[in-house]
Amino acid sequence: HSDTVASLPIGGSICSFAPIYDEVKKYKGALVSWDIATKRIENEKKVAIIQSMVEAAPVNILMADRDLKLTFMNPASIRTLRTIEKLLPKPVDQLMGQSIDTVIKQLARNFAWSANNCHKNVRNGCIYQRNRSVTF
Repeated sequence: HSDTVASLPIGGSICSFAPIYDEVKKYKGALVSWDIATKRIENEKKVAIIQSMVEAAPVNILMADRDLKLTFMNPASIRTLRTIEKLLPKPVDQLMGQSIDTVIKQLARNFAWSANNCHKNVRNGCIYQRNRSVTF
């Protein structure tokens, strides 16, 4: 049985240390593993940069999975949705995991739009109807 106690990035590698115990949980020694992870470390850094950009973006960003379930809302979208929360099917804090399609259709109904034609009125992340628009 071993549990990693420490992992240290060294250059393009990761060195991990873990204790090793026998079946009665008596310490037997240490396991040291060396993982050459140059590409993985580079990818993790890129992902961290992109994630911080999305989180700090002044525009609304929503993400849904393949089943159209809402999986991410950046802070800007949360702020915007709070301003129209009474028009949403659920409070903003309960939207994660909900169908993004349902959220958009609910907005469409509340703005007296045809939910069937809503997709025709989406441009640049906004839903447009006559002289009104809602950014989401």
